[in-house]
Amino acid sequence: MAREAKGLPLYLHIAEELRTRISSGAIADGDKMPSQRDLAAEFGTTLMTVRQALEILEDEELVRTEHGRGMFVSAPRISEFDREKLFGFDAEMGLRHQRVSTRLLNGAPAMIYPQAAGLLGFDARTVPPAIRRLRLLNGMPIVLQASFLAPRFASLLATYDPSRSLYEQLTQACGSPVAMTKEILLPLVLDNEAAAFLERNPGEAAMLSARMSRSSEGEALVYDEAIMAGDSFFISAERIGKRHSYDLNFGKGGVLPMIEQLLKED
Repeated sequence: MAREAKGLPLYLHIAEELRTRISSGAIADGDKMPSQRDLAAEFGTTLMTVRQALEILEDEELVRTEHGRGMFVSAPRISEFDREKLFGFDAEMGLRHQRVSTRLLNGAPAMIYPQAAGLLGFDARTVPPAIRRLRLLNGMPIVLQASFLAPRFASLLATYDPSRSLYEQLTQACGSPVAMTKEILLPLVLDNEAAAFLERNPGEAAMLSARMSRSSEGEALVYDEAIMAGDSFFISAERIGKRHSYDLNFGKGGVLPMIEQLLKED
């Protein structure tokens, strides 16, 4: 596998190949999976790398382990799009029964971290084409977001529909869904412009979400910089055994009421 060309670790490619076999029926529901040694030999890698791939499939509930018998396929048939689909901000908030609206903003935003331009295929001195939006949660401005597009998606500037997910529109444009994102959260203080959009005071604490989204082939599709008002969100983490989950939570009325609500949840 030419994983270096695609820029993704080998265990992700192995997981992707096994997902494809399961979704296509090449490995049917209830079938026993090949042994770890057989998979390691097939993909020319170590048992540890194969285990990493299988752990991903097990977390996704595509396979199950039966003690003393091995690993078996346990998933129903799923479509190529549904299996890889990642939700955008609007969809995630919708799942939480939060009313989100988007206001499209004029003007080309400056990139806070211009080094990211190189990941999209631009010279670091060039600002890529961008879609700038203000996100409102239940009518309150909460996120100021700029989505910088890879060169071949520049035409989306003219056709972008703020009522639809940008992920869905990228999927239609590139023919494969956004399958992988990497996000970093960084502290910052609001400058005059961001404070005005978010209806906060300049100098207030905020967070920057810097996120690169890629296709299943590893192609960089869009780089997002989202400034989030510091008094309206928090990050929660949950650990059960070896499984970890992290969640970004938004709400009104400050952080303390949100923490109280979180701790009351089952």
